[in-house]
Amino acid sequence: MKRAYIVLAAICAVFLASCATAPDLRVSGVVRDAASREPLAGARIHEGRYATDLAAEATSDIAGAFAYYTYPEEHSIYVEKDGYLTVKALVGLDPASREDELSIEMRKDVSVK
Repeated sequence: MKRAYIVLAAICAVFLASCATAPDLRVSGVVRDAASREPLAGARIHEGRYATDLAAEATSDIAGAFAYYTYPEEHSIYVEKDGYLTVKALVGLDPASREDELSIEMRKDVSVK
């Protein structure tokens, strides 16, 4: 009987390990001003409330480029920068892919003076 419990526990452990999803989707891309097409440095790309257990966020560099890892499920990300409207984009749409490359265009927030 004890042996049956050990086998059952081992099967459950393997099953649970296979259900765990690792943050192995690489999200990368470039953030640009929609009007000028110039790269935007300092834009914050983040998961919102989706991956609170990860530090799943990035800041665009001088070339507007960013990259970070997140969970490989379909979810929204957000791109924010002072003076611009927040952009919402979907990632993880292709379950077979381990990389999403985005081109983000941000529009100036004309309500900010």
